[in-house]
Amino acid sequence: MTEPTPPTASPPSATTPARGPSSWRRLARAGAPRSTKAQALGAALALALGFAIATQIQQTQDSGLDSMRQDDVSAARAGVVQLENQLREVQVHQQDTHLVAGMDGVVTRRYIEQGELVTSGVSTFSSGTPVLQIADLSRMLVKISVNEVDVHKLRVGQPVEITIDGAKGAVFLGKISKVAPAAGNNSAAADSSQQASSSQGGVIRFAVEVVIDRPDDRMKPGMSARCSIIIARKRSVLRLPADCVEGDGKDAKVQIAKSTVKDGKPVETYETRSVVAGLRGDSQVEILSGLNAGERVKPGVYKGPARKALDIFN
Repeated sequence: MTEPTPPTASPPSATTPARGPSSWRRLARAGAPRSTKAQALGAALALALGFAIATQIQQTQDSGLDSMRQDDVSAARAGVVQLENQLREVQVHQQDTHLVAGMDGVVTRRYIEQGELVTSGVSTFSSGTPVLQIADLSRMLVKISVNEVDVHKLRVGQPVEITIDGAKGAVFLGKISKVAPAAGNNSAAADSSQQASSSQGGVIRFAVEVVIDRPDDRMKPGMSARCSIIIARKRSVLRLPADCVEGDGKDAKVQIAKSTVKDGKPVETYETRSVVAGLRGDSQVEILSGLNAGERVKPGVYKGPARKALDIFN
C-alpha cells in the first residue's frame, strides 16, 4: 500500500523568498507594512541634508570660518551617510517580507496562522519558519518500495498499472521514473517512513518512484495505491498453471498424463517431459516448446496446510 504524492516545493521561509517564474504574487507578508521606522529615517535624512547645505552656504559667505565650523560640516556629512545606510537596510528588510512561490500550484498546507511570529532566515543561522506548502497537482507521483529479489527486473520507463480504493474498477497508467540505487537511499523517491522500514523484518526494500501519465481528479495526495509493474507482456501464448511446472527456463519439467488400459480398466499414468519455460507470473507460466496445446499434465502437488474431510450428509 503506497501513497500517490504530488511534487512539492520546499516551503519558502518568512524572510527567504523563493525565486523563479511564478504567477503567484505576495502569498504572505510578515512584519509591518511600510514601517514608520523607514519614514522616520527619511525625515532625519532630509533634516541632515538641509543642515549640511545650510552649513556649506554659510561657509561660502563667511570666509573666516574657524576649524570648529569645518568639523561640524564633516560631522553632518558623516551623519547623512549613516542615515542613508540605515535606510537601505530597512528597505532590504521590507523586500524580505514579500514571499514569492517558486512554482505554480495549489496550497495544500499552511504552517502558521495570521498573527503568529516567524523566525527570520536572514538574521539567524536557521532556514527560517515555513509558511506554506505548494503542490503541483497536475503531476502525480506514487512512491513504492520493492523487494530486493525483484528490484533487478525494474527499469526506468517500464509501464505500471495503478489502482486506488477511491476509484473502484479504474486503472490508471504510469511509468517508473526513478529507482533508488541503494536500499533506504536518502533520495527524492524515499521518504522517511520508507527509510525506516527499508529493512524491517529482515526484508530489504528499494524505493521506487512512479509518475502517473494522466492524473485524475479522483486522486488526492495521501491516498493509498496498488501498483502492478509490467515487466513483459505476451498474448496468445501456450501456458500452464505455475504449480504444474517444476524449474525454470530450459530446466523446466512437467508430468504428461497418459491413459492406458490395465486388467480391463482405464489407468492414468504420468511421464516426465522436459519443456522450455518462458515468462512466469504469480499463477501462470509460458511454455515456449516441448508441449502442445490440448495435452494433459499432472496438477501440482498441494503444499498448503493439511485439509480435513467433511461429511456434509451426516
